[in-house]
Amino acid sequence: MIFHSVEFITVFLPIVLVLYYLISDKFGVECEKVFLIVASFIFYSVASVKLLYALVISIVVNYLFAKIIERSLSKLFCSIAIISNALALCYYKYTNFFMDNITSALHREFVPLEIIAPLGISFWTFQQISFLVDTYKKEVKGSYFIDYLLYITFFPKLISGPITRYNELVEQFKIKATLKYSNIFSGLNIFTIGLIKKGIIANVFSEYVSLGYTDPFNLSFLESWFTILSFSAQIFFDFSGYTDMALGSAKMFNINLPDNFNLPYSAVSVQDFWRRWHISLSKFLRDYLYFPLGGSRCKTFNIYRNILITFVVCGVWHGASLMFILWGLIHGIGVCINKLWSKTKINLPRWVSVVFTFIYVSYAWIFFKSENFKQAADIIKSSVNVSNFFVPRIKWLSVYFRETGHCYNDMIGYFCLATIGYFLFEKIKCCEFLNVRYPTLKFKVYCTSIVAFFWGVYYHITKSVIEEFLYFKF
Repeated sequence: MIFHSVEFITVFLPIVLVLYYLISDKFGVECEKVFLIVASFIFYSVASVKLLYALVISIVVNYLFAKIIERSLSKLFCSIAIISNALALCYYKYTNFFMDNITSALHREFVPLEIIAPLGISFWTFQQISFLVDTYKKEVKGSYFIDYLLYITFFPKLISGPITRYNELVEQFKIKATLKYSNIFSGLNIFTIGLIKKGIIANVFSEYVSLGYTDPFNLSFLESWFTILSFSAQIFFDFSGYTDMALGSAKMFNINLPDNFNLPYSAVSVQDFWRRWHISLSKFLRDYLYFPLGGSRCKTFNIYRNILITFVVCGVWHGASLMFILWGLIHGIGVCINKLWSKTKINLPRWVSVVFTFIYVSYAWIFFKSENFKQAADIIKSSVNVSNFFVPRIKWLSVYFRETGHCYNDMIGYFCLATIGYFLFEKIKCCEFLNVRYPTLKFKVYCTSIVAFFWGVYYHITKSVIEEFLYFKF
């Protein structure tokens, strides 16, 4: 089950909300927790029932690890627990990758093993690692299994985050739920923003990206840039759309999840970009990898080494491919360059820094998206081949690719819509999170209903295929 599916919007979420507040009104907090756990397992089972056992086993084993660590405070045992999680993650996601490279080096043919990674394993594995480390640091005390179970399985964040800390989430579940219409409407508005981001903007750009990456070698200069910028737009609106739907769903249950995005394409450096993009992952890697390696409190060479290691791990976390490793390394090099540049004391105008950072990040996305190095190289070559520059035929904001004859309906219009939405949606979200009140609740309901209605009309007229979120792969 996915957030933008008809089943989730019209059946699962409304029923769970109604039952949750009915149980809250008649029973205690513990019953609320049990109900949310059951609902979360149902949510996960619809998407991946065959691999539900992997999630359950992981939760039980890690909780037992945590209780032993809590009593012994053994650094060795904590290390064993973390390594066990890492090995489980490697088995499901990277076995075929390692075997393929080993057999290739030996010049032998490799038949991929039939290993299916449980949905969201990268996210809930990292959350369990953070719980183990925090337990060892005595930041988590007296945890109960039901609280831990809910912390891992809470359905709005179960599959693709945001990655949360145990204390910041469990404390909210200890408060008896009361029906707050302001949270319901705020959550609905935030959810609708995510729905628009994914259902309209991201899905349209995905069509442009698919066509551009089909034959990157023959793209013209402008066509290659349309493709590059389209993927930059797609991945932002796709992943931030998921996050908004997760935050909106949780808000309806009076639970505040941390936001993952803060206008990342407005960053003035690659380092600043990672303070704004996938914020929960950035904080996890900083606190549980970069700082333990020594962070910035060591010799200059070691600082750059720590940065590169952290970003290579970030790349590997995203997928079993040399392209992801290269993508992570490119970002690591970018951060290192930022640190070196800061020592020159030269300050560029803000708009120049933003443009350079956006171009650098967009080029890095090429390696993230490409299936192999040749495909990435073709895109890059096309994007710098000024001799192949020509102005596409434009008719009422419709742009045509000369090779395929495919009409990119209102492509320029969609880029304008994406740019406006990029800033406008963030403003609306800030108003909701800061509880800025509109004149009346009726106005909220009216605006949300109108937006949701037009999205529904768009969906049914175009008969769009419901696409999974990009980050479901990770």
